[in-house]
Formats: sequence, C-alpha cells, structure tokens
Amino acid sequence: MDFFTYRFLYGASVLSRDIQQRSWVRRKTLNSPEQSRWNAAAALLLKGSCGARITPKIAARAGPFFRNILSANPAAARSAQVAYVTALEYLSQRGFGSIERKDACPTTLPQLLKKHHVFLPESCKRHLADTGIHLLTFGLHLPEESAQPGGICPGPVEETEIGATATSRGYSPSSRDVLPQDTEAESIRQEDDEEEEEEDWTVLVNKPAPGMPNTYAALRKWMERALGQAKDTGIYDYKEKRAGALRRVMTAACKAGACEACSKRIKAVLTVSWDGGTQVWLGAKGKHGTLHQPDGGLLWSVGEMYAIMQHATQNPNLGAKDVRKALQDAGFAVRCTSEQLVQWAAQGRVCAMWTCAGMVQRGRGACNKVVKLVVDGKQQIVSNDYTILTLSFLVPSETVSKTWVGKSHTASAELHIATQQPFVQALLNTEAEGNVLDVFNAACELGQRYCELDLRSQVLQVHKDFAKGIENARRRAFPASRPCDDYAHMRRASYNKLKQLLGVKPKLPGAQSERKDDGDETRELNSKAAANFRHLDKIVQLSRHLPTLQFFDAVWHLALQWLESCSKQTFKYWTDTYFDKIPATAL
Repeated sequence: MDFFTYRFLYGASVLSRDIQQRSWVRRKTLNSPEQSRWNAAAALLLKGSCGARITPKIAARAGPFFRNILSANPAAARSAQVAYVTALEYLSQRGFGSIERKDACPTTLPQLLKKHHVFLPESCKRHLADTGIHLLTFGLHLPEESAQPGGICPGPVEETEIGATATSRGYSPSSRDVLPQDTEAESIRQEDDEEEEEEDWTVLVNKPAPGMPNTYAALRKWMERALGQAKDTGIYDYKEKRAGALRRVMTAACKAGACEACSKRIKAVLTVSWDGGTQVWLGAKGKHGTLHQPDGGLLWSVGEMYAIMQHATQNPNLGAKDVRKALQDAGFAVRCTSEQLVQWAAQGRVCAMWTCAGMVQRGRGACNKVVKLVVDGKQQIVSNDYTILTLSFLVPSETVSKTWVGKSHTASAELHIATQQPFVQALLNTEAEGNVLDVFNAACELGQRYCELDLRSQVLQVHKDFAKGIENARRRAFPASRPCDDYAHMRRASYNKLKQLLGVKPKLPGAQSERKDDGDETRELNSKAAANFRHLDKIVQLSRHLPTLQFFDAVWHLALQWLESCSKQTFKYWTDTYFDKIPATAL
C-alpha cells in the first residue's frame, strides 16, 4: 500500500502546511542565506512533479519557463529547452538526482531521475523545507529505484497487496510500483528505447543532418537514399512507428512475396535536439533471403532503383538499354526479363484518353462559335498518384443565377456565371508537355470528325493553372489562343512560397506574441520581410481588378522593379513562374 500511503500523506501535509502558515493570506519572501537560495526554474520543476522522474512533458506544465518546450515554433521551443536543461543541471549539482540521456539518441532532451528522500543530502532537505516542498515529492517511488550504483540501498521490499493482485493476474508488480506521472506517449518512448538497446542493431549511419525537416516524406526519402547508396537488395514496405515534435521513428521490412525466408529489418530514427540540431540514425539486423522473380510492383530493389535514378539524372529519357547499363555499372545483375524491362521503360509516359456520346453531343453546340477551353487536373485521387485531366468547354450562362460569394461563402448574389462541359478526359502520370499535347491533339481530331469543329482556329482562350507543360502544349496546339491562368491556383501555390523566399517566419500555433519594444535584430528583419510580403500580396490581389491590359502592364512593370530591389531570388521565381513577355497582337 506504499503508493496510496504516500499519496495520502503528501496531500495531507500540503493542506496542513497551508492551514498553519495561512499562505493564502500572506506571502513572505524567505530570508534564506545566499548559498541556499533557489534557482526559480528548478523550484518550479520540483513543485510541478511528484513522480520518480522529471521529463519534458512534465516540465511543459510546470511553469512559464518551460511552457513552449514542445512547441513547433523553433525559437520559442529553444529558449524553453535551454531553461529546462539549465534547471536540470542545477538540480543534479545540488544532489537532487541524476541526469539521464539515452546513448542511442544523444540529441534528445535529458530527464532527471530523482533520488528518494532517504538518500537526499541534508542541504537538499533544507532547500525543500525553505521553499515549502514536502519531502514526499521525493518519496512517491520505491527507494531502490533511485539508488545510485554502489550507494546504500535497503533490502528487498515485501510483496504488498497490490503486488499480490498483480502477480495473480500474470504480470510483474514492479510495473505498478512507480507512479505513472509520465503520459502514455512518454512510457511508450521509454519502452522503445529499451527495445532498441536490447535488440542487436548494426548501425549503418549515425550523423547530424542539419536542415532536414522532421516529416515522414523527408525521413523516408533519406532512408531510401541511404539504403540505395549501400546497394541494399531489399524491396521494402515502410511504416512510421512514431511521429513526434522531437523524435520520429520509421521501420522497414521486405514486402511479402519479394524475398524468401527474409529476416532483414531496417530502423531509422530522426531526433531534434533542444538546440535545434537534427540527428539521423539508421540501423539494420537480420539478413535477406533469396529474391523471387521480379513481378509487378516488386520489380526493383532499393539499391537497383537508386542506381537507375542516378543514371536518369544524366539521361531523363531512359530506355531499356540505359536501364540495363545503369544496373551493370552499379554491379547488379539484371533479374527481370527483356519484356519486363521494355515495358517498365515504356511506362515513363502514361496517357489514356476517353470520352462518351454525351460529351460529343454537347461539343456540337460550339459550331461556328468562339470557344474557351478549361484544362483542370485532379491529383491524389488515384491509388498510383496519377492525374485525371479534364478538357472542357467554358459555357457562360444566358441569364443571371444565384451563387455563393465571399471567402466563407456565407452570402449569395445573382451573377452571370460560367459552367464547364467536359469534352475529353485522360489518365496521365504527369502533366508534362507531351501528355497534355496528346490530349489537345485528340480533342482537335475528335471535334473535327464528330462535331464539325476546328478547335485550332476557334479556340480564343485556354483557362488553366501555371504548369509549364500545359502552357507549352497550348502554344503548340492552339497557336491563336491566349492563356488565362487561374488566379486561385496561383494564389494557393505562391502564397507560402513567397513568404519563404522573402524570409517571413510563419506564426505557428502556440507561439507567444513578440514584444514590440524588443530591439532584437532578427525581429526587425522579420518585420521588414513581412511588410514586403504584405505589399506584394496586396498588389497581387488588386491587379486582378485592373480595368485594362495597359494598366496591368504598367503596374507590374513598376512592381517588378521594386521586387527586384527587395529580393532578387523572389523576383526570379515570380517572373519565371508567372510572367512571360508576349506581343500585344497576341491579346
């Protein structure tokens, strides 16, 4: 019953002390000698925890010093982490406990293993008494769990009623003795660390990775590149085991049916230290079995794919001979058949088109009329990440219709609106120029054969996004047309990119507001960058309402001159992506 006894006594002692000293009426400063004065942050940590350990999650609830210790804002988190580490070092030097840091992940935040009050020095006890912290904050765990090697440790504790109940249910009583002050995520992390120490992992990589983002895509891409450089012969399935602000764990194992009797396991750990540094660790255990005959999605191992992609950087249009040469240069045998190799090389461009009688019937309504086309691609709706491209006629309404307006679509208005009438659809692997040009040519042929349309001369305008492949295909298929790039696509794609290029730091959730009277140079630079971004964003919003092309041209000539003086990198991105000089006759 030790656990419940300690809990009861701790609450009773705190209540008794408050009643005796009338702490809610008067608060006096403790006149303690200088050598026994407290570090305020360390005192908050002890007051905020009564378990066996002080962890970052406990510190986040202990006081304002550590509130942002797990924040996604790097600047706010770094200051809180520095205060946390400093407080732990103070407590360790005073003798309140020992700092623990896992050897496998040296960049994670440390923890403090508190001593039991039986082993606390007299100076520490005086510290606790002066500050009003009861000794039982160091007694809610069994004494032997905080005893140092070689120190005094009491004899074995007799089995309690809780222990007997636990044993009768089939699990060890030691798992119930320690107060579970940490959260479930913290306990799982400790279990993973213990598992990592117990298992026999062969370390392949253990190095800093400055600038590497803590994301699933970044860690998986790094794993594939590291395994490819090591010429690994596995065909892996990747699984994210843990994703946190300071630690991300991913495992990999060979796909079922790819490798016979395979026991190979891969584990990657990305850790973010309290000072903002990033460390990556890659380990492996087990060994590969016999690779089966390549088939379908099990065609290439991670090492073979890396060799092919390295060769593709020099020659993007890979053929079967190029793939064979890339594998042989890397020391891999060509396991697939010639038919599989040719078929895989031919999959570099996928363009499957279709239409229906209803689409063709609607297309006949465009005879002898000025035509406006809309090209729109939908991504991430097919399992293989292909794009479904739709080529439609843009048909304006003859009468006004009621439609939603405003950003939040809370108001309505009666306006002339336009609708899309699909004509051709296609399944594409990418919106490259060759794929889109095939769709345009097929639409022209379809219109000429079944709808009596001459789209090459009738198309006045093509509504699209800012993809270079679509624009190049438009110029070749409809040379007499003019582009109408979609404002919504442009704004969605450029908003965060412009912020990044201009140096505007994003305001993340949980970040505290900055003081205006702070003269920090970084804050001044950031405020200047934010002002430049707001100015550019305002020009973008207003320019879509300019009445004439001449006015639009004049405004952006001046705006681009100003943008070049602010940031040449932003100027290059903006002009290369969204601007193009064309003769006035083309309009």
